[in-house]
Amino acid sequence: MGLFDLFKKKEPVSEKSVSEPLENYPKMFLSKILFIDKPIINPIAILDDLKLVFKTVDYVKTDESHLYFFPVILVEYQDGSHPSQISLSILKENSQDIEIAEEAFQQNWDWEEGNALAGKCQYQISVSDLMTRPLNYKSRTELFTAFISSIVKTTQPDVVYFLPSQKLINPRFFSDKIDVKDGKNLEGFINVRLFNITDGHSGELIMDTLGLHLLGLPDFQIRFSSFEPGLMAGLLWNCAYYLFDKGDILKSGNTIMGLGADSKWRVERQTSLLEPQRMVITVFPN
Repeated sequence: MGLFDLFKKKEPVSEKSVSEPLENYPKMFLSKILFIDKPIINPIAILDDLKLVFKTVDYVKTDESHLYFFPVILVEYQDGSHPSQISLSILKENSQDIEIAEEAFQQNWDWEEGNALAGKCQYQISVSDLMTRPLNYKSRTELFTAFISSIVKTTQPDVVYFLPSQKLINPRFFSDKIDVKDGKNLEGFINVRLFNITDGHSGELIMDTLGLHLLGLPDFQIRFSSFEPGLMAGLLWNCAYYLFDKGDILKSGNTIMGLGADSKWRVERQTSLLEPQRMVITVFPN
């Protein structure tokens, strides 16, 4: 598989340990729903589908957006409780407005047809969550994924693009029942990236997860040369699921199960080597 040259355009962030407790802070979720042909957007159909999942959903149309409120999922602020909100933007009809990060194409390992389909898309709608960042991250991911699923069911898009994780996703994924308990909803929120290291040892690679930082959790990164990349990707996915399930519990000096029988690999909390700069758990393979 082809790999993007990590250092072709910029130098990496210097690797250094940081004093604990370093943490990431929740950021807004943002997704683009892409279409080759002009879709029919029915906000009420989306509302009706959401009501099959959530007991109460309110809807308001503004000049530029369709706002959906979830009174059953309250967010606590200093001035009181507010319903969670998700915004669906107006339809964009100019293909030049559809911006997809080049890295999303370069790091698309899971859906071979996605690159070609995304390149053909002429229309988009944008989805973002509002007033939800103080929520428990599991509740946030469940809410946002359920919302994307309702849009997919009612509009039949060609591509779903999660901007913060720089990931192109097959809409069919959202046609299946999403269960927060089995981690399926992480599919959109996390990408596992792989890069060559041009100034390292021969054949050295770096792999990381991108997306856990959106939830206020650390991502993972690892440099290696003597392991099969597919196995390493599986390890990082397992680490991501584990951290999502248990929370931010890994500290510098802890160990995780590595590749190989009875292997234990040390971890350190560090500043990421790769952009975007964030706090990560660096794994040191034996």
